[in-house]
Amino acid sequence: MLQDQRKHINMSDSVSVNSSASSGGGAGGGGLPQPTPTYSRLLALSLRGEWGSVETLLRAVEKGDPEITITDEETGVSPLMLAVKDNKLVVAERLLELGANINERAKDGRAAIHFAATSAKDDMMKLMVLKKADATVQGGFLQQLPLHMAATRSSGGLTLVQQLLRISGREARLAKDADGSIPLFLAVQASNMLHDDGSIPLFLAVQASNIAVCKELLSNFKEEQLKHSRDEDGDTVLHLACRKKDLDIIKSFVDNGSPVDIQNETD
Repeated sequence: MLQDQRKHINMSDSVSVNSSASSGGGAGGGGLPQPTPTYSRLLALSLRGEWGSVETLLRAVEKGDPEITITDEETGVSPLMLAVKDNKLVVAERLLELGANINERAKDGRAAIHFAATSAKDDMMKLMVLKKADATVQGGFLQQLPLHMAATRSSGGLTLVQQLLRISGREARLAKDADGSIPLFLAVQASNMLHDDGSIPLFLAVQASNIAVCKELLSNFKEEQLKHSRDEDGDTVLHLACRKKDLDIIKSFVDNGSPVDIQNETD
């Protein structure tokens, strides 16, 4: 039993903890709330990434055990968040079975789904979606949606972005973080096509020859984006697409009403 394991815990396993569990009542049965633990071996092992030991420990934990609710006092991270971050699917599934709150937030506002967006694989994000994690919550230093975070990944992010787009709502596609960046801008930036010229996301998508991102960006405010010209050369996105001889993007812009009579500084 977990109680027996606690008797043999080393002092090095102790960590500063918070708990949302009730602390009323004494030990024992009678339906009284369990006392809030003053330490958490589960959290300590999770913080150290000792996932084999965590799996062993969780086999002895019963649903509703207050140790499941304990978070790190300094950061507010939970064992579930740490398991998701390290892509430990079996541990994450078990923690959710035991009653871990999938939408619990750390002190910086991040929830488990933010950790999945940042570093986990597709199966972990599928678990987040299946368990109805809230993808509309902003968190982290830049107050980003999970969609922002997935978009910044240089590899392994495309499928995550696609999953998040389905559950985040259309408004999330143009949601700005604390830096004023939208997810699609970050997606283009992650492909190493960003230039320090003040380009709007559509210019970057054309530069990257990414017609899928172009079409997505044109799903909102297309008139303003197609008419926009860069200060340094007067180019519109159509000028740039023509210069790159990208016929698919040129056709897409013309079909969407791109002005064909705007002159740049050199034409």
